[in-house]
Formats: sequence, structure tokens, C-alpha cells
Amino acid sequence: MNDKIISTPGVVGGKPCIAGRRISVELVLEDLAGGQMTIEDIIKSYDLTKDEVLACLDFAKNLVHLYWKHAIDKDKTPTDF
Repeated sequence: MNDKIISTPGVVGGKPCIAGRRISVELVLEDLAGGQMTIEDIIKSYDLTKDEVLACLDFAKNLVHLYWKHAIDKDKTPTDF
């Protein structure tokens, strides 16, 4: 498990965040996926390290893996959910 990403009830609605920050994984992913920012832009704008940004990507990768595994275990494709 990645110790750079934590979820605390009552902090940013309990969303997974970068440890010690109020910056959610969702925010980082939205900025990257939307093409609004590069990794370098995010590092500068939010005063993050490259490892923290990569931890967000790793967290998302693990969620996709779990999601896909669940779909296969249920004989479904992810689009069936």
C-alpha cells in the first residue's frame, strides 16, 4: 500500500489525499486527464514532489486493477457496472 496517499474522515470529504496535504488524488487526476496541467505544472502549482504526483497515479492504477479483478470474478466486463 502507498503511504503517500491517505483517507481521513472529515478531511476533503474523506477522499484519498496526499498525506499531510488537503490535495485529493481526484484533483491531481482531473488536472492531468483534462490536459489542463502537466506533471511539472502540478508539482509547481500545488508545491508537490514528483513522488507525490506519481503516488496519485499509482493509487489510481491500483483501483483500476481491483475494479477489473472484481469484474472478472463476476464474469462481467467493467462496462457492465
